[in-house]
Amino acid sequence: MSVSKIFTKKTCVTIFIVLLMFYLIIQHLYGYFGHYGYDDMDYARLAVQMLGENFELEKEHFAYRWGLLVPLSWAYACFGINDTASALPAWAATFGTLLLLISVVWRKKIQVIILAMSLYLLNQWTVFYADKMMPDVWVCFAFFAAIATLYHFRYSSQNTESQFLRNILYAFAFVLTLFLGFVSKGTILLTLPVFLFVFLSDVIQRKHLSFWLMSFFWGGLILAAYFFYIYIETGHPLMRFIAIQSNSYFNACSYDQLPFAALWKRISYELVFVFISEGLVSLLFLIPALLCHSVRQLLKMNDEAAFLTTTATIAFLAACYMSISPTSYLPMCPDIRHFLYLSPIAAVAVAPIVERFLMQKQQKKLILLLIFIIIVIAYYNRFELRFWFYTPIISLFLLRFILPLFKNEYKNNVFVAFFIMLLFIPSLKAMHFARQQNYSTQKAVIQRFFNPTLYKNNTKQTIVITNTVQRNLADYYLEFNNEKIIFLNYKQAQKYPFANTDSMAIYLLTNGFTRYLSGLQWRQLPNYVQQIPDDFSKIYEEKNVSLYKVEKMDVLGKN
Repeated sequence: MSVSKIFTKKTCVTIFIVLLMFYLIIQHLYGYFGHYGYDDMDYARLAVQMLGENFELEKEHFAYRWGLLVPLSWAYACFGINDTASALPAWAATFGTLLLLISVVWRKKIQVIILAMSLYLLNQWTVFYADKMMPDVWVCFAFFAAIATLYHFRYSSQNTESQFLRNILYAFAFVLTLFLGFVSKGTILLTLPVFLFVFLSDVIQRKHLSFWLMSFFWGGLILAAYFFYIYIETGHPLMRFIAIQSNSYFNACSYDQLPFAALWKRISYELVFVFISEGLVSLLFLIPALLCHSVRQLLKMNDEAAFLTTTATIAFLAACYMSISPTSYLPMCPDIRHFLYLSPIAAVAVAPIVERFLMQKQQKKLILLLIFIIIVIAYYNRFELRFWFYTPIISLFLLRFILPLFKNEYKNNVFVAFFIMLLFIPSLKAMHFARQQNYSTQKAVIQRFFNPTLYKNNTKQTIVITNTVQRNLADYYLEFNNEKIIFLNYKQAQKYPFANTDSMAIYLLTNGFTRYLSGLQWRQLPNYVQQIPDDFSKIYEEKNVSLYKVEKMDVLGKN
């Protein structure tokens, strides 16, 4: 019996949306990893400053990422500075992307819609960043919103009598979504080849020219207003780019300064291997999706399947090879969060391919060969996903390859259901890992022992020495507004004047997990942390988090 005869498409999709959103809430409540303690804390601090009078642009390049900062500051204003408020903007962007994805594949079969939703939202990194203070989820939303706008403009039914108004509205929506990406993070510039290709294809075919003219008009108007505002605020219209340049530094992804071997590794196979190691399986089906179309179809994009496949492929190639610097060849660092925007466009492009294989065994030899190559790469490089993700997937695909097609569609749906269940595995394992960490404990110890209300009438200066990430998190827990409690990292403590000890209450807070996030190895810790002195009074200890009262100051500031 067909699924569509049991439930309507709208009912099935609604139920699955609820299940996915419930899963995100469960992940946040019971498997919350916490914060990284660096960039995300800067965003939280800037969002708080936006609510006051001390927010300045100048050369703080994170301050220009309004796509994240504006909704984050709004959430803080409404709900206070806490983890739930911090998660709301990312949830909104993730859910908005999901709704746009559904709108793009709505005319497809129920199985295709559910597979597209699963390939996007059940990717472990989509789940992981769905409640994080990072602008990458907003870049993902903005890019896919621009793709969805083009899709609906080109392939949805239209009223020819209002074509002029339609061009104006769709062009404005298209430009506005790209501008949202631009004010979220510069990563959106990596997607420009996608839109340039669509534009050139339309120009050569002499179609949709009015739409592109209106897009250039709206784009020029919005950018002019944006740079004029920056000029009024900072005195220079390009201050954002000056800030980016002044904050750049040499790192492991400075390919313009690294040996050619590092650059070659990055543009040849490194990013593909990252996608495999992190389980971004939707991108791995682009090859069979491409082979469903002729080159002519891909270039002209006259049908929606060719449009989605072409844009997804160009987005992937641009991510691999495009430079983020106008002055030197500098591809993006192969960190999976920078490429979250690829997930929804790849999902809608390959979902029909996966559905046709699981339901009808189409392209079975090619897909099986592709999965085999992927699992060989995973095992050869000892990727963590090889045992409990890729092995079950190839087992399922082998079973589908061997078993015949069932006449009853309900039985074929079993393969789709099992494939979706396998997509849960990486994020469930990540949730289990997060449960083993001590985020709730490290948060509780700050709120318990260093609650500002406890120090309201305290005349002593309270100083807490800890690692950098724990210091940043503590400032965030105390809402960046606590004058009587100072958190210092170990290097700051080394230089801090502890002469007048009678007026100070000094504590040492150790945390193995935040030490790891700080990039500190054990041998890099001060001696008084490696070997706690006997005269340090232990106040609290739980799950690798320890708090000590420092009675004698002579060991501080020395390694």
